[in-house]
Amino acid sequence: MLKLLGMVLLFLGSAGTGLLLSKGLARRTELLQLIERLLLTLSNDLRYQKTPTLRLLREIGQDESYAKLQFLSAFEEPTAKIAPISQLWDSALKKQMGLQNEELELLRETGRILGASDSESQVNALTLQQKKLELIITEAAQKQQTQGKLFRSMGVLCGLLLVILTF
Repeated sequence: MLKLLGMVLLFLGSAGTGLLLSKGLARRTELLQLIERLLLTLSNDLRYQKTPTLRLLREIGQDESYAKLQFLSAFEEPTAKIAPISQLWDSALKKQMGLQNEELELLRETGRILGASDSESQVNALTLQQKKLELIITEAAQKQQTQGKLFRSMGVLCGLLLVILTF
């Protein structure tokens, strides 16, 4: 009876690990799409409403739909009035989990853009950042599809292998 329980636990643990790895890839793609929406919101607001950048970041940080981007909460703090936007943005990025170096570097570049020049220049630079991000999202979606299936399948197969070996 204990051997059967052990085999079930081995199978479930292995299959669960495959599912967790696959879910991590899906979470990354979801975060990237949210960042793309953030860049589009920033660009559109700077282009059409000409909202001051710090106030715009505060408003976006309070929006529930951007809750998964933890770094935006840094702009709600009272110290945000004192420091430059690029410095706040850089320090806030340390709070963000689930992104790789490529995405973090893109976000750091975005932080250097915000508040550094007139709104038209910021919009043009944000458009360039959006194009870079589109390439990253395409790559992440392909990786999610291929490696996600691989992780799930390998988790189940490794679990079955462990069950067979312990039998």
